[in-house]
Amino acid sequence: MSTINFGQPSPSVENISLDSLFSTTLANYRKKLHDVISTSNACLHELMKPGKYESADSGTHIQENLMYALSPADSYSGFDELSVLPTDGMTAALFEFRNMAAPCAYSMDQVRANKSPAKLIDFVSSKIKQCELGLQEAFGIALLQGSGNGALLSPLQSGANGSFWVDPLGKIISPTPTSGVVGNIDPSLSTNAWWRNQAEDISAITKYDDLMLKMESMWIDCSLYTGGTPDLILMDPTSYKLFVFAQYLRFRQTVESIPNYPFEATKFKTAKVVADQKMPDFKSSLNSYATYGSAMFINSAFMKLRYDSSVNFEWLKDDKGVAFAKPINGDSRVGHMAWRGQITCSNRRKQGLLFGIPRTLTA
Repeated sequence: MSTINFGQPSPSVENISLDSLFSTTLANYRKKLHDVISTSNACLHELMKPGKYESADSGTHIQENLMYALSPADSYSGFDELSVLPTDGMTAALFEFRNMAAPCAYSMDQVRANKSPAKLIDFVSSKIKQCELGLQEAFGIALLQGSGNGALLSPLQSGANGSFWVDPLGKIISPTPTSGVVGNIDPSLSTNAWWRNQAEDISAITKYDDLMLKMESMWIDCSLYTGGTPDLILMDPTSYKLFVFAQYLRFRQTVESIPNYPFEATKFKTAKVVADQKMPDFKSSLNSYATYGSAMFINSAFMKLRYDSSVNFEWLKDDKGVAFAKPINGDSRVGHMAWRGQITCSNRRKQGLLFGIPRTLTA
């Protein structure tokens, strides 16, 4: 007869250790967990791809090395003297690590109702799924809406302890690119003009053609300098509908579906254009996009989601390696699934934002 054991199993009996069962199940589930969280938001979907979802085990900060100027080249012939002067143009952006965790709690009554190994595995999987959904929703809100109405450019702050979530995209790709320190670099300084994203308020437009011309203009602005073009454009659903109709009017081009892509999307040039209901109104600084809309042009080659490899959707454990603890005053067990990391950017001028998109346009 099997016994249910919490923590480390005793060597003298056959055990089902729920600590081990949770850990083993999560280890087998982690790839699926990554996939599902990435499909909660198009930007996360791009940033959790190999090469962009990278570990960064570097203490309190994540360092992104930046190159904002190139070595000056010159021609020469014969015995001409060649330049040996060092070239400035290298610096680093520093991003703070941020922590997030979702609780996983179960009562002993639930365990007693699921005594068989098969039932326990199903029970554990359902509890991990519950954590997954909590993290999924939290990532999406923190990434796109920050602290919400009036504070879209500020990281979401915990009401329980005052700590901050990951930086929102609006802080990095800002409607006010000359203000707000990003990566410990102040873009308001004239010497840091290279550390500013592209942005334009287009609330004065009235026609579908105007929207297409603004899209074209922002595309070109984000494509200048080396590093390619945007590969993702995030829009609120209303702006997305207007864009789809504007593209049809201008080019008689119907929506091009993107095979095996988990979001409502079409194409603008070579970029995926995605409708996301969490995209806010950056002009009014509101979560709701009822008054104005926004379109964020992202070159994901210069954006990364960096994580701490020791806290990459892992159970937090005590000094004895135990993940689930019994509260002093309860007949239950509580653990936490955690993640530690940050959104980083290595080239802001390759990113852009159109905001103030009106809700109605005319042909």
